[in-house]
Amino acid sequence: MPLSQFFLSLAFKNSICGTIPSAYDRWRQIEYFDLNGNSIKGTIPPSFCNWNRSLAVFSVFDNLIHGTISPCLLGGAIQQLLIHDNNIAGSLPFVVGTKLETLAASNNQLK
Repeated sequence: MPLSQFFLSLAFKNSICGTIPSAYDRWRQIEYFDLNGNSIKGTIPPSFCNWNRSLAVFSVFDNLIHGTISPCLLGGAIQQLLIHDNNIAGSLPFVVGTKLETLAASNNQLK
């Protein structure tokens, strides 16, 4: 039976380390992705752009994530992008027609 809503929350000091597996891209119906407050490193996999029709909340703040933010991550259904307190660099992309309501991006290396 397919799930109509799917939430993943492993937040708040679960001591999860490593990278965000690109295999999560198979969960295309996910609406809430939360890995904040762990020791996640690496970049946000480009495959996450496959979720842009269902993903409403993407929360990975207070980790060790680096790299840049892809414009496709800001499109689609995303309403909350919580990426503060990481090592993300570059600039935030401008996206026309976004549904983004909350952006928390402080304490990064953004321009």
